[in-house]
Formats: sequence, C-alpha cells, structure tokens
Amino acid sequence: MKDVKLKERFVELRASGIAYAKIAEELHVSKQTLIGWSKSLANEIANLRAIEWEALFDKHRVAKVHRVKLFGALLDKLAKEAETRDFANLPTDKVLGMLVKVSDSIKSEEPETVFKGEETFVSLSTPVAWPA
Repeated sequence: MKDVKLKERFVELRASGIAYAKIAEELHVSKQTLIGWSKSLANEIANLRAIEWEALFDKHRVAKVHRVKLFGALLDKLAKEAETRDFANLPTDKVLGMLVKVSDSIKSEEPETVFKGEETFVSLSTPVAWPA
C-alpha cells in the first residue's frame, strides 16, 4: 500500500515537471528507482500532465472571457468620452490613444474562427479564394 501511494505521489510530481533529484529527496527513493517507475508509469504521467494542461487552459479561457468583458466595457466608456471631446483640446489625443489601445487589446483576445470542411479548413480571419 505504501508503495502504491509513493508511486501515485511520484506520478503527481513528475507530471508537474519536478526533477528526479527533488522527487528522490522528497520520497526518499533512489533516482534509479524513479527512472524505472517513470518508464512503467509513462502513460499515467502523460495523462496527468494532459489533465493539468487542460485545467490551465480552462482557467486561462475563463480569464480571457473576463478580460474581453472588461475591455469591452472600457471601450464603451472611452468611445462615449471621445464623442464628448472637442478635438481641439490637447487631452483628446490621449483619450483617442486609449481607445485605440483598448480596441487592439480586444482584437488580440479574439479567437480565430475555423470551419472544418471535408478536405479544407476555412478561417474567417484570412481571406479565402473560393473555387469557381
């Protein structure tokens, strides 16, 4: 039972990218043993690593949605402010500069929309020449 728990912990640590030397120190197991475990548990390590990456991606995706909402609200406020400005005033360039920066920030968050066809991929972010 202790061996199983050690191996489970080893898989967690390796999937997290921890070096053999640190794992050996924490688990009080030789590096040679860990290398053997790594070979026999390669699929488990890879699967856990994939799960961790997927969780990070999901977290990033949520954060990205939040950023787009914030940028959108800020863009709306800046656009309204820009409409009220007299362009003869010097501070207007700063307001317009912020408007451009926020617009660029929103654009950088925009996902690429891709439609899959039978043999081709059509991306909405690049021009497509359709066959005649």
